[in-house]
Amino acid sequence: MTNVSMTTEEFMQETSNLCLWNAGFGLVFLICNYVMVSFFSLAAASQAFRIRCKFMSSVLKQDIGWYDTNETGDFASRITGDLTKIQDSIGDKVGICISFLSSTFLCVGCGLYYGWKLALVILSVTPVLTIAMAIMSRIQASVSREETQAYGKAGAVAEEVLSSIKTVFAFGGEKKEIERYDNCLVPARKKGIKRGLLTAIGGGHYLVLHLCWICSRFLVWSEAYS
Repeated sequence: MTNVSMTTEEFMQETSNLCLWNAGFGLVFLICNYVMVSFFSLAAASQAFRIRCKFMSSVLKQDIGWYDTNETGDFASRITGDLTKIQDSIGDKVGICISFLSSTFLCVGCGLYYGWKLALVILSVTPVLTIAMAIMSRIQASVSREETQAYGKAGAVAEEVLSSIKTVFAFGGEKKEIERYDNCLVPARKKGIKRGLLTAIGGGHYLVLHLCWICSRFLVWSEAYS
């Protein structure tokens, strides 16, 4: 492709061959990823079901005093939210992580082989990105845990009211209970907004660095990689 003396027919033929190779690799990549994600998702669903069964078995074996110190209304939201996170972490995300890691090492190897100077310049920002993502992940995990706890308190209030709905209706306490439930949702909403903002920042700083690199490419002209 870099031979300036090739004819138009040769150029088109070589371009067609490259397109066919790319299409073939893309098809193989699609099939392999589908199989990988399917198997990991099935395994994660099976593990989540076993964890749910063991959780219920453990809860039913607790003493009466344990229920006095723990809000039973918190169980439904906690088991749903926590198991969803566990299933996501051991499911398709494991396959995607393996795929991304293999692609990363392959791309880095190709970059070092075909242009090690440019590859080293690009890799110089890797420690900064790694540290930033590690900090962002820890903050997101903390905020997500606080959000789950806030939703658990709201779920406990809802179960308490629904279990005594006749008494609440008899004394006209609907508005009061609705306000109490809404007040429990305020911290959860704030934590959810904060978590979404952190997720957007974590995914957006890659694009910002990419745009900075493109702009620097226009400003600094390199003869070796023109």
